Amino acid sequence: AWPVPGDDTKIDFYAYSDGSFIYNGGNPYVSFTMDENAFHQKDFLVAAHKQISYNDADGKVSLTFDHACAAVRFQICQTQTVAGQGHAFNIKSVVLKNVIKKGDYYYDSGWTLGSGSTDLTLTNTYITLTTDYQLLPSQWLFLIPQLKADVRLEIKYTIDGGAEKTKEINVGTGSWEQGKQYSVNIRVGSSFLI
Repeated sequence: AWPVPGDDTKIDFYAYSDGSFIYNGGNPYVSFTMDENAFHQKDFLVAAHKQISYNDADGKVSLTFDHACAAVRFQICQTQTVAGQGHAFNIKSVVLKNVIKKGDYYYDSGWTLGSGSTDLTLTNTYITLTTDYQLLPSQWLFLIPQLKADVRLEIKYTIDGGAEKTKEINVGTGSWEQGKQYSVNIRVGSSFLI
């Protein structure tokens, strides 16, 4: 708030929903660490309103919050071809590997990524696949924007009740970008028959 009502001093206002705010000599940022439990993640929101005086705002400041992370969800199904061959795929777990978990969000320039990474368990619930996509139990993840090519999915599964197998697959190319939503569709087909 302004020191004195009616004061014409220009003040910057910053808000955030999680993390630690660092003023950094006038180049402020929020140090953010993603929740490593995929089932407990929350959206990370930021807002700023700069150089506003009491008279400019009539003593009130409005803030518009932006989504600082990318929202990502995963769906999985069995292809019609494999289902037609009579194969039953049962998913034991899906883990998103090598996810950047820390970063600094600068209000003026965006993200600076940290060096630490983690693995996120998207499901450890038994799933019998059908030809319809099923949303994984983790629902929406809120990820620091990062390159998809650096991240992999590890899927543990059985085929027709046999021994448990493990497969790692690429998530894709490009980046998960701030403020955007992504649905990643996993289609289990003949390439899984290993």
